[in-house]
Amino acid sequence: YLDLWPQPNGENIGGGVARRYTPTDRIVTENYVVGRVDYRLNDNNSVFTRFTYDDGKDTAPATLGLYNNNIETKQRFSTVQYEAILSPTLLSSTKASFNRTAINPTISMNLEYPKSLFFLGKPFAPTFTYPGVSSFGVTDQPYYRIQNKWETSQGLSTSVGAHSLKFGGSWTHIGFNTNGPRSEEHTSELQSH
Repeated sequence: YLDLWPQPNGENIGGGVARRYTPTDRIVTENYVVGRVDYRLNDNNSVFTRFTYDDGKDTAPATLGLYNNNIETKQRFSTVQYEAILSPTLLSSTKASFNRTAINPTISMNLEYPKSLFFLGKPFAPTFTYPGVSSFGVTDQPYYRIQNKWETSQGLSTSVGAHSLKFGGSWTHIGFNTNGPRSEEHTSELQSH
């Protein structure tokens, strides 16, 4: 493992320790689009729909430049709403929406880390820490988390003289899809005194 450790390129601190400087770039990209359509069916009925697409990626170098943390997000928001004038004093609004948000951090190695050095059947390299020195290896773990949210609502509003009354209801369901290790499953310590 020590043969993989990047050589110092800075000043010698003494005692066998020297500094390493690693120039890095952090790259952030985002693609964002919103579309909306309003349609008037007649004088008393209208529909609108909206869709939002938002993809982003944040690539940040890790300690010593050994690997990059790539955090990808994918978000989709969609809504359909129907408005109806039922009478001069009674209005109806019906809405349905589906939202999906996903985060997917991955790791891309910047050096050739032999697979034979991986252990415990893990799909990424181990991390080594020495007192007083930066950690060597992958300290972050890949996973994904997706949230799906379905929502519907129905609202009515009425006017009686100088007063107005609004009432209605809504239903929401949130579902999670996740794949991520518990932290203790990927941590091994060997201490010597």
